[in-house]
Amino acid sequence: MYAILMDCLLKMDEDVRLLHQSGVLVNRMNDERKYAATGFFSRLCAEARTSANRNHLADVMEEVMRYHRGRWPRWRAALVTNPWVTTSLVASAVLLGLTVLQTYYTAVAYYKPTK
Repeated sequence: MYAILMDCLLKMDEDVRLLHQSGVLVNRMNDERKYAATGFFSRLCAEARTSANRNHLADVMEEVMRYHRGRWPRWRAALVTNPWVTTSLVASAVLLGLTVLQTYYTAVAYYKPTK
């Protein structure tokens, strides 16, 4: 069950690095094969089948898979990996706010002119 859970968790080399840094995974492979754990768990669990009613990690695995399928992890990954995406998102939010503010003050000046 542990190997199947790790196969669900480790999809990219970045996942291995994060789990290694936090102390969840001990990776003692040399530098050439530093992130080979993703392939190791994939090969280990290629033919593994589990029974949902006898699996004590089923709830955890389902929660991991539900999180992995969601939109937020993909968006967060895009925002963190590329600083230009983050910069353009912040700039567009500021410009949208300024446009709304300008529209509001223009409408107020039109409907309530100063005397």
